[in-house]
Amino acid sequence: MTIKATKDYANITVGDSEGRFDGELCDGNLFYADIDNFEWIRTEGDTNNYSKIQLICDALEHNYDGKYSIFFPFDDVRALYEVMKTIPNLKGLLSLEKDNAFEWVFFNGIIIKVTYRKEAHEKWFVQVFYQTEGAEKLLSFWNPEEHEVFEHLTDINYGRTFWVTKTNMFGKTSLPFMIDKGVYDRLSERRKRKYTII
Repeated sequence: MTIKATKDYANITVGDSEGRFDGELCDGNLFYADIDNFEWIRTEGDTNNYSKIQLICDALEHNYDGKYSIFFPFDDVRALYEVMKTIPNLKGLLSLEKDNAFEWVFFNGIIIKVTYRKEAHEKWFVQVFYQTEGAEKLLSFWNPEEHEVFEHLTDINYGRTFWVTKTNMFGKTSLPFMIDKGVYDRLSERRKRKYTII
C-alpha cells in the first residue's frame, strides 16, 4: 500500500483501490485526515462505508512504514463508537454507555472503557479492566491524543498490541499486562515460554 499526501489531501492506495481524504499535512510527513471528507478515486470493489473503514485500517497498520503517516482525529465518543462498530472483523462487543463513554468487552476477560471529557485538558481517557472472580480489576489507563485514540484501538483489535500474563520462578501468575507485538516477536523462545497470551 502507499500513501501520497499534499498540503490538503492524502491518497491511500491498497491493491486496485484508491481513496482520498481531505485534511492537513503537518511537520512534513504527518497527515491528519478528516474521516468524513472522503471520495473514491478508483476501486473495483464495493464503495460502501465498510470498504472505507477497511482502507483506513490498512493505512493505520502501515503507519511509519513509508514517507507519510496518516491519522484520523476524533473529538466525539459517539462518532468514534459508530466507526468502531464498522471495523472489519471487530473482536468483542461494543456498547455505548452514555454520550461521553463506551465499553468494549472481550471474551478473555479484558474490558476497555473509553471516555471523552470535553472540559478536561487530556480529553480522551482509556481504562483497561480485567474481570476475574466476579470483580473488575483496573490494569492500566492512558490519555491518547485525539489523533491517536482510533489507531490505539485498531492496534488492539488486530493484535498489534495484546495482553499476556507472566509466570515467575515460584509459579505465580501475574495479572494481564499489555505488550507490543513487535516487542513480543523479538523475544527468544525461552523468554516467550514465560508468557501466556490471553
